[in-house]
Amino acid sequence: MVSDEEILAAQNWLANSTKAFLSNRPAPHRFAGLFKCSDSSGAAYSFREIPEASRIVCTVTGHGLKDPDVIIGE
Repeated sequence: MVSDEEILAAQNWLANSTKAFLSNRPAPHRFAGLFKCSDSSGAAYSFREIPEASRIVCTVTGHGLKDPDVIIGE
């Protein structure tokens, strides 16, 4: 499970890193979960264990204009 703060952080990361303005669901949830699991020392798939040339794919859907109040309120 991820917190609201982790979801908003992932949404901000997506917007700043990819210039994708996505709704607060479901794409940021996926990235927040990926970040949380991968950063954990006990994670099954830690970033430390993933070969450098690997690619991680997360499906992103939902435009940020569906719920702009989340970003405006920050």
